[in-house]
Amino acid sequence: MRTGIAVVIVNWNAGELLKECLDAVYRQTLMPNQVIVIDNASSDNSLVGLDERYPQLIISRQDSNLGFSVANNIALRDYVNTYWVALL
Repeated sequence: MRTGIAVVIVNWNAGELLKECLDAVYRQTLMPNQVIVIDNASSDNSLVGLDERYPQLIISRQDSNLGFSVANNIALRDYVNTYWVALL
């Protein structure tokens, strides 16, 4: 049986919007077990500083923009063993 919740965020050149989204996720009173960002080869430095700001964050960097659906499938295949929520 699955327990817990994972939040999956697909990113492509979202810049500060990604940081605002992560801040909102981490402000929740019920924290997810995992927060996963699948980055679709961003070129705007979206990921700079995320490791320090959110040490528990899982970041998966892709070599090309695989699209929203494939990126979510990567998260589900490689990281998620709980119920999950995709942020659109």
